[in-house]
Amino acid sequence: MVIKYCLTLIFTLFVFAVSSSQQKLKVKLIEFSDHKIPSYCGYNKQYGVLKLELLDDSSIFKKGEHLFIYQEYPRELMNEYVGKYTNNEIYLLNLKGKIKEKSLNSAKKLSKTYYKNEDSSIIYFGWLEKNKKK
Repeated sequence: MVIKYCLTLIFTLFVFAVSSSQQKLKVKLIEFSDHKIPSYCGYNKQYGVLKLELLDDSSIFKKGEHLFIYQEYPRELMNEYVGKYTNNEIYLLNLKGKIKEKSLNSAKKLSKTYYKNEDSSIIYFGWLEKNKKK
């Protein structure tokens, strides 16, 4: 329980520190099911990949484009910002940036496992928040 609290606190501080440089995009979570989010991390770092559809044009994406979000501690992020993900629900994506080379192989492997036959070339770090405007 203490570890879970500490991890949540670390995430909150981290997200607050970098949130000013984030781009927020309106997205729809697609092809999601609960097994695509690993259980709580405990002592080991867990990773997850979410598939999203862009609902608006942005400076770097076009409406309707699909992208993948690679997350460290995905279950903790989900609980912190959303509660529970729902397939085909609209969220705000906090886009942190394009994935770094050292994490790319892990992210591609996860995306191929969960989203077979998909082009996983568009992979970013980020997290979802509830869409306040419905």
